[in-house]
Amino acid sequence: MSRGADALVGQQRETAFAGFHGVFSVQPSSGQAGAGLSHDDEVRYGTAVAEAAQHSGVAPLVYSSMIAAGPKPTASSTSRRVFMGSAAEGAIESRAARRRLAVMFRDEDLALLTRPLYAFLTVAPRGERWPAPRPVWFEVADDGDLHMFSLPDAPKLDRLREHPRASVVVAAPSGEPEHWVAVEGSVTLHDQGGAELAARLAQRYWDMSDPKYQKFLDEWLVRGVVRIVVHPEVVNRFSA
Repeated sequence: MSRGADALVGQQRETAFAGFHGVFSVQPSSGQAGAGLSHDDEVRYGTAVAEAAQHSGVAPLVYSSMIAAGPKPTASSTSRRVFMGSAAEGAIESRAARRRLAVMFRDEDLALLTRPLYAFLTVAPRGERWPAPRPVWFEVADDGDLHMFSLPDAPKLDRLREHPRASVVVAAPSGEPEHWVAVEGSVTLHDQGGAELAARLAQRYWDMSDPKYQKFLDEWLVRGVVRIVVHPEVVNRFSA
């Protein structure tokens, strides 16, 4: 392992995990009998593996030193703090997000979801009422999350605070071949970024050269808007 970890430097680091779908690394540890490793060695090996995964564009990365499981402490926790706290963390998370987007949404899904179509958002109902979908503007973020917004006094925000889950359905217009995508997932609400999102989506859905639409947008921004983010967990689709 020492030779293997040391090889993950220089030019070899760029392609060490090329073509891999993920890395599960079981490291020798400083607590392993006969390994002859120091804590610094274990940190160095863990960092080399993480950086090689970063440069090869591989995610996810799982790091373990369970080979030396026992009462004697090892450097595994230190290793995780070092290499996951390094620049590798952001790159690995970014690649993981892109990989999640690829897994959750197919190309034909994205072709539909990136059009200026209404999404029908359904949240938990109040009391004895039945769930009632509402048409909303939306966009798909780089990580596959669906972003939309609402005025702060909208009843659906109360429902989402109490039950932070929702479903979203987007369908092709009548007259086109049948095509729809349905998403279910958890929801987070954000006070930041709502104004920018609303302005961006207004450009997508409205002709902002029309003064009446600019007036609507200005009124929304004065009142304040809340950003709603749906984190997809289940995706269903149909395409004729």
